Amino acid sequence: MKIRIGYLIVIIVFIWCVGCGSDDPNEPGTSPADNAYWVTRAPMPTPRQEIYPAILDNLIYFVGGFDSRIQTSAVTEVYDPATGTWFSAADLPEARHHITLAPLDGKMYAIGGFIVDVNTWSVMSDVFEYNPSTDTWTSRTSIPLPSGEHVAAVVDGRIYIIGGRDENLVDTGNCQRYNPSTDTWTQRTSMPTPRNSSAVAVINSLIYVIGGRITNGGTITNLDIVEAYSPVIDRWYTLTDMPEARGGLAAAALNGYIYVFGGESFSGGGGVYRNVLEYDPATDYWRIVNSMPTPRHGTEAVAVSDTIFVIGGADTPGAAAVGMNEGFVIPR
Repeated sequence: MKIRIGYLIVIIVFIWCVGCGSDDPNEPGTSPADNAYWVTRAPMPTPRQEIYPAILDNLIYFVGGFDSRIQTSAVTEVYDPATGTWFSAADLPEARHHITLAPLDGKMYAIGGFIVDVNTWSVMSDVFEYNPSTDTWTSRTSIPLPSGEHVAAVVDGRIYIIGGRDENLVDTGNCQRYNPSTDTWTQRTSMPTPRNSSAVAVINSLIYVIGGRITNGGTITNLDIVEAYSPVIDRWYTLTDMPEARGGLAAAALNGYIYVFGGESFSGGGGVYRNVLEYDPATDYWRIVNSMPTPRHGTEAVAVSDTIFVIGGADTPGAAAVGMNEGFVIPR
């Protein structure tokens, strides 16, 4: 197999750095987020949680989820960070929660997720393609292994669906690759740690899967595990754990760093995490850099220019959807 020199250099540096970091998240030092601050923007019109927003053509899309009545939603709403305004787009063909979004080549792909029938979660395998020029959804080839509560990432013209829960609601490490140009799926090497409700970020063509949880019957265990996947060589790496174990968290990459927000815990009376964490892939090092004005879980984080938007989610453990729109600004 041929590996381009640029990719080889990234991989060599990446492997060399594993284990170089400290376990102390408060070790003195400088951070790009030292002067970061929060701003509040127009809230999402339809408060929702268990959503995985994504950006396409500088617009942030929000699809499905649970609304404030704990009903599964088919609503699509779009936020324009440049103008601070919202508008509606065509609803999903069917209401879903925990359905992931992945933007590629001018289209948005909504993949998997759950439907609810008499309070029973059923995992789906559908793939819907959204065309913003026609405001329409079209069905594409389904995921071979149905999945919900997974993460989605885009690298080199391919969409990767990783982890989540399968049709038996069992945690999985499945890694499935989708090629929209041929409408085909390929199985890749599974993630070492099966889990759901993780966060994901991409830097230098490496996919970082962060935290999440293991669901075993009525027992929910949060994880601090961080694993990275190289699509180039189809290989996984284990990195330094997060300072806190979190499930239902959000993450975004900005300026070569990864930032983690929120998440929920059901132990010790439960709670929602407030600390903002920063990860430096070059040193495999975590630090606490800030705190959220409104701690939340059940959403993702989306970076636009110098701001990471954390929108929607729930501000208490379980079901409590909000429309809060807060931006974490990291001055350049």
